[in-house]
Formats: sequence, structure tokens, C-alpha cells
Amino acid sequence: MPGTMSQSDLVSDLQLVMNDSAKSFKNARQSMERHLLTAAARLSEIRPQRLDGELNAVADQALYVAPANILAVSYVGWGDALRRRHKPWDRSYPEAPPVAQVVDGASGRQIRLTPAPTAGQIAALGAGISYCYTASHTIGALAVDTTVRTTDRELLLLAAVIAALRELALRGVDKPVQLGPGTGSQARNGTPAGLLEAWQKEWDWRAAR
Repeated sequence: MPGTMSQSDLVSDLQLVMNDSAKSFKNARQSMERHLLTAAARLSEIRPQRLDGELNAVADQALYVAPANILAVSYVGWGDALRRRHKPWDRSYPEAPPVAQVVDGASGRQIRLTPAPTAGQIAALGAGISYCYTASHTIGALAVDTTVRTTDRELLLLAAVIAALRELALRGVDKPVQLGPGTGSQARNGTPAGLLEAWQKEWDWRAAR
């Protein structure tokens, strides 16, 4: 696809891929935007963003505010500098960093550290705890604000097509949906359900690469 990663270009290309079936949706452009958001969430499950974060440790405090788009903490680097300078048998070698889990709190997503940092650890390692985390993707009005990599553009559009076909298939549970010119009954491979099956196989193959 020749377009950029902006929402407008992605929507336009999705409509081109959907062809006449895009007309099956009222407010087609808004529907395509919705399907792209669904696609971004699905892509986040297999190819999320990988970002760095830092929190300021407080003695005996287990819960900390997390980035809004966080999915999971993959690594905690507290004490790494000391570990590189010392051997495990040295008295100054720091103990293992706490385990970090993402939990839902009353004020939003939070990071739980188990066990909670102690005053002694903070004195020895500093209050700044660096960590790596995975995050969900966003589709921005500007290309620079879209977090999906350019190399995953086709996969994003594929997921959006699947989201659209799934909606059409559910809509057509009790009645046929015409995807193109012509009248009369269609073979299964021309129905939303049949196309969904084919595109889903394409997704499974591409996602596994």
C-alpha cells in the first residue's frame, strides 16, 4: 500500500482493500476507523511496543502508577550496574530485583513490586527503578503518532479486514450479505463468513512469521 501510517491514509487503504463491501457499513469511514482500532489491539497481542520506563521507589510501598498503555512488565533492571561490577559471592552483590506485575487499581493501571522495596535497598541502589514493558499500539492522526511499525502495515490492514468481515458475518447470521455487484445466492467463499475464514488463515500465517 502506498499510503503513510496516518489514520487517514490507513482508512483510505482499508476501504480500497474492502472494495464494495465497505459500502455495507453505514458511515463507512467511521466504521473503518473503528476496525483499525480493533486491529491495533489485536496486533498488540503478538507484536506490542517495547518501551523503557522508570519509577521512583518508596520504602515499603508496593504499588506505583503505570503508563496508561502498559500491557506487562518484561524486565526490571534495578541493581544491574552493581551486578556488573561485583561477583555473586561478594557481600556487596545486590539481591534479585522485585517481581513487577501490572494490576488494575482504583485510579488506573498500576505496577505492583513484590516484595516492596526496602529502605536499605533504596540506600544501596538508589530510588530510580528502571524497567522494560510492552504496550498497546495507537493509531494517530499523524503518521508519526502511529506506533505500529511501517513493516507491520500490511498486517495491521489484514487485521482490520478480519474485524470488518467478522462484523458482516455476524450481521448476516440470518440473512445473506451482498459483497459485490449481482444478485442471487453466493458460494460460501463469497460470503463474509467464507472470506473471514480465508483471511484468518492469511493472518495466522503472517503472524507466525
